[in-house]
Amino acid sequence: LPDNQELKGELTIELDFSHDTADGIPEGKGVLRINNLRLKDTLPAHNLQGDIVLSNHELRVRNLTGSIAQGTYRGLATYYLRDPARSWFSVSIDRAEAGQILAPWFGDLFEGLLQARIRGKLGGDGSGSADIELARGKVFGLEVTQWNLPVTWSLAPGQGRFQIDMHETEAQVARGRVKGKVHFAWDHSARVKGSVHFSHVDLREFLRPTLGATEIGGGQMTGHFDFTGDDVRSIKDLEGNLAVSLSQSQSLRLPVLSQVAPILGLNAGTTFQNGELRARLARGELRIQQFTLENDNVQLFIDGAVSLEGRLSLGVVAKTGNLGVPI
Repeated sequence: LPDNQELKGELTIELDFSHDTADGIPEGKGVLRINNLRLKDTLPAHNLQGDIVLSNHELRVRNLTGSIAQGTYRGLATYYLRDPARSWFSVSIDRAEAGQILAPWFGDLFEGLLQARIRGKLGGDGSGSADIELARGKVFGLEVTQWNLPVTWSLAPGQGRFQIDMHETEAQVARGRVKGKVHFAWDHSARVKGSVHFSHVDLREFLRPTLGATEIGGGQMTGHFDFTGDDVRSIKDLEGNLAVSLSQSQSLRLPVLSQVAPILGLNAGTTFQNGELRARLARGELRIQQFTLENDNVQLFIDGAVSLEGRLSLGVVAKTGNLGVPI
C-alpha cells in the first residue's frame, strides 16, 4: 500500500500438516492470529483469531473473530488450491465506530456506529457485495439516521480495471429523506455517474455545518442533482444539473442575499412561500439558470454563477406589489 495508507499489524500462523495423503497434497489444522491491525494508524483491530483447516485441496479459515473499531468482527474464507477463482470470503462487522473505519480516507467526516455484511470472491479477478447500515450518526457534519448503503464491486488487477456501484442508498438527513446512487469505474482513468434525490429537507439543518450556528433561513427543499464525469481527477471534472423546489423559505438570511435585502427594502426574515432553482455544474462552476423566490408581495429573480472555491457573481431583480416596477 502507499506510504500514507501503510498497513501495519502482527500476523501469526501455526499449522500442523502432513503430506502423508493419497495424492501428496498436505492436510492439517492450525490457528491464525492478527494483532494490532492498523491502516494509516487509525483502524485498530485487536486479537483477531480463527481456525485454519487444510484438507480436500482447500484452505479454510473459520471462526475468525475479534474486536475492530470498538465493535465486533466475524469472518470466514475458503481458498481452493486447484481452482483459485472459486475462492470466497465473508465478513460481519457489528457496532463498529464509523469514524475509525473510514478515517484513512475521510478523516473525521463520519461518526456513529455501523454494521456491515461483506461477501466476495478471492483469487484472480474478484467481485463482491456489501450491505452497510448506520442507525444514527453524522456525515459531513449532518445528522443522519437509518442510512442503508448497498454496494457491489468488481476488479481485474491484471488489466488495471476496477468498478464499484452504490445502489439506491437511502437515509434520513436534516429531517428529510435522501436517496442516491453512484457508479464509479477505473480503467486507466476514472469515470463517475450518479444522482441524488432529496425531499422535505430542512434548509436550516442542511446548511448549519457549512454556515455555522448563525441565523440561517428556514424552509424545506425538494429536488435532485444528477452528475457525471469522465477522466475525473478532482471535483472540478464533474458536470451535473441541479433542480430544487423551496417552500416557506427565509432565503434572504443566506450569505450574499442578506446583504442584498436592505438594498431592495426587504426584511431578511421575509418568508417566501415558493422558490425554484435550476443550475448547471461545469468546469468547477455552478451556473444559475433560474432562481426565483416569491410570496404574495414580492418576486425575486436571481442569476449568475458560484465557483466551487466560493467566488460569487450574482444579479438580483425584485418586483414588489408596493412599487409595481422592477428594482
